[in-house]
Amino acid sequence: MKKMVLVAAMLAMTAGSSLAADMAVKAVRAPPPPPFEPWDFAFGSALMNDYIFRGITQSNHKPSVAAYFEPRYNLNKDLQLYIGVAGESISFPNRAAATVLWLAGHYAAGKLRRLRQQHRFLPGCYRSPDQR
Repeated sequence: MKKMVLVAAMLAMTAGSSLAADMAVKAVRAPPPPPFEPWDFAFGSALMNDYIFRGITQSNHKPSVAAYFEPRYNLNKDLQLYIGVAGESISFPNRAAATVLWLAGHYAAGKLRRLRQQHRFLPGCYRSPDQR
């Protein structure tokens, strides 16, 4: 008798789930992927209480502001080019410059191969002899 009750209980438990698998429910289609957009833009700003670059204060231990803008162009899903422009306010004791500008070029192929060239400009600090 116990075996018969056990078999009946097992059939009752599995019958409900097997009937649920045959329910008529329409599957929702996945939305189509978004179209490939080659352009992307990044921008931002910051407020710092002391701008320190490589261990030396660039703002004479005073507040400094910074901003950047990076237009990016994706040639395909694995190849990206971008140019970044950034600027920070500085305060040197000799007052040679009030701004530092960064210009960076970037090439990325996949996640592991990257090539970046970056240059730091200090307007007013480096002048050629003909500009003096």
